[in-house]
Amino acid sequence: MLNAGISKAATIKDHTVEDFDNLFATNVRSPFFLVQQLLPVLSEGSNIIVISSVGAHAVIGKPGLDNPSTLLTLRPKAH
Repeated sequence: MLNAGISKAATIKDHTVEDFDNLFATNVRSPFFLVQQLLPVLSEGSNIIVISSVGAHAVIGKPGLDNPSTLLTLRPKAH
């Protein structure tokens, strides 16, 4: 099981390229490559659980303000 995430209490117009890169590196890139590195040591039928929190859907203290950079990136596909 893994869980990592950050957000910035700001609107989209107030995010810098550095903010976006930091959010994406922590919320998407890190979990992706961690899972990739784990694949060789997992046995057939193993599961990897990636969790998130309310922070993935809204910036804490700012109801309705989405975390624009990573909101949909790791969200499971609905079936």
